[in-house]
Amino acid sequence: MTNGNDKSLESWIRDAACSIRRAKDAPKFKDYILPPIFTTRLCDV
Repeated sequence: MTNGNDKSLESWIRDAACSIRRAKDAPKFKDYILPPIFTTRLCDV
């Protein structure tokens, strides 16, 4: 692939991901991010 094709593929993937995910407000975002962080910390200790 050439550099131009890589860039268009990257932008296509980013656009697809943005269309799939929904906007999350901060209080709901912590419900998604805190459990994996806690589990990772628990496994490390």
